[in-house]
Amino acid sequence: MADGSTFAQAFTILFREGLEALLVIAALAAFLRRAGATDRIGPLYAGAGAAVLASLGMAWVFETYFDGNHNDLIEAGVMLLAAGLMFMMSGWLFLRQDPKAWQADLNRMAGQALGAGAAPGAVRGAGAALGAGNALGAGSALGAGVALGAGSALGAGAALSLAGIAFLAVFREGAETVLFLHALARTANGWDASLLGGLGAAVLALGALFAAMQWLALRLPLRPIFLLTSALLFVMGLKLVGAAIQELQEQTLVPVHDGGVPEAVAALGFNGSWEALGLQGVIVVAALACLLVLQRGRDGAKAAPGLVR
Repeated sequence: MADGSTFAQAFTILFREGLEALLVIAALAAFLRRAGATDRIGPLYAGAGAAVLASLGMAWVFETYFDGNHNDLIEAGVMLLAAGLMFMMSGWLFLRQDPKAWQADLNRMAGQALGAGAAPGAVRGAGAALGAGNALGAGSALGAGVALGAGSALGAGAALSLAGIAFLAVFREGAETVLFLHALARTANGWDASLLGGLGAAVLALGALFAAMQWLALRLPLRPIFLLTSALLFVMGLKLVGAAIQELQEQTLVPVHDGGVPEAVAALGFNGSWEALGLQGVIVVAALACLLVLQRGRDGAKAAPGLVR
């Protein structure tokens, strides 16, 4: 019976703590594959791998110098930084949800390569992509543009953001997960077969979920992939903001007022205080305002040629 309990606890700890990070990484990997920017997946996985090592190191620091207690202020800082990166990438994806907008980015990169005297191979690839786009029309131009190398449209800055998001998504809970598992091993029978079996089952379950998301992404149109990934990152960013506020509330740095907050908010895993909901509301309003300004700018740019004529 104890072995079964240890198995279930180990599975629950790793699956619960790893699920959110996996959803973020899997969504970004699916987007990169679907957009033809597979050369940018490496930095994404590298960020996640570095976070695993950093989590082990931080867990050792907490265990050695803080009696196994994590630092709420460090966690709050990591969460806010991760939320900021997620909001940035969410907006970037949303603005490029239109295949024509994505193609425009690819064409711009090709034009820069041609104008700057890029390597002959790159120029030929860009010319072929643009030629195919003109021959095949707007819908097929996207696929031809991918041949040019969608990774170039993502740029070094976007690749660094992807690596940063992956790192912070894993690291924000990684050290705490290690401490939980270490505590479970000490209270049970050590790192026995039941504990390792629970961890193995959780890894398999997370791996199956990751594979399913990649399989589905390759069969969906590009626009839904952009929109779903953008929405997931934005919601996860909001959730991280609420979690960071909760860490500060646990340190009595931020007050807690939760009277009248619907129970469904906490049931969905969000911070059920008015302080967190207020800040999240400000972020949502700011995002909507930015979208409105950008949409007006686009409408004005479309109307400008007609006015000139």
